Amino acid sequence: MTGGADGAAAWQVRADLRPGVLALTGHLGAAGTHAHAAVQVLVCTRGAVLLGDGYRRAAVRAAVIPAGARHCVTPDPGEPDPPQGWSLYVDTDGAAGQALHRRAAERDAPPGAAVTRWAAAAAGLLTGPDGMPPADVLAVAERFGPPAEPRHPALSAALARLPDALAAGGPVRITELAARTGVSAGRLGHLFGEQLGLPFPAWVRWARLRAAMDAARGGANLTEAAHAAGFADGAHLTRTFRAMFGITPSRALGGTHWQNR
Repeated sequence: MTGGADGAAAWQVRADLRPGVLALTGHLGAAGTHAHAAVQVLVCTRGAVLLGDGYRRAAVRAAVIPAGARHCVTPDPGEPDPPQGWSLYVDTDGAAGQALHRRAAERDAPPGAAVTRWAAAAAGLLTGPDGMPPADVLAVAERFGPPAEPRHPALSAALARLPDALAAGGPVRITELAARTGVSAGRLGHLFGEQLGLPFPAWVRWARLRAAMDAARGGANLTEAAHAAGFADGAHLTRTFRAMFGITPSRALGGTHWQNR
């Protein structure tokens, strides 16, 4: 990714997109206030970033940011060099993502306490001068909390049908998914919030963004990636991307070096 929230602080990363995980490694830049639908594990192997929770900012070298949490990131101006490290975005439909989310999320936390909680949740990820390698994080993430609760069959069925619903284009309605999974729309929506930590619309937006990034990895331009993922147009993709990552896709996808698998 290249460019920051204002274009001044650049992202220069390699991206590895796998089922359930997006990994970015390299120079970490700025991102305006946003909230993504995955759990973010951020580790600076050089320098630090200022992490904000809407009330305060603090310099951190590592943090676990729960899904749905609004935050912003900027390079720490007190550091001599731009921050370098990696960031994982882990889906909350797996055991590792759920454990990370539970470790970092805290309901009814007082204003300004979230960024402290997120930094504390990363304890154990800075095991050496270069931090824990990204590939090792998911292996230990499940130790951060109790085992994930068994997924409700209706939720599993809805998640399995979601890729086809996205590929068909047009809106993805929870009423239609619920009708095919044998539960009411209200019950299915509750399951998304209870077991994945996200409302259904946020999960759909995240699934579309992953599809757009997968298309970009294959060489699609912004408009082609938007249509492949079911967005109305490039502007729709841009609005959604910025809301979830704090930067525009033209700055992000255009400068990313993809690791194809």
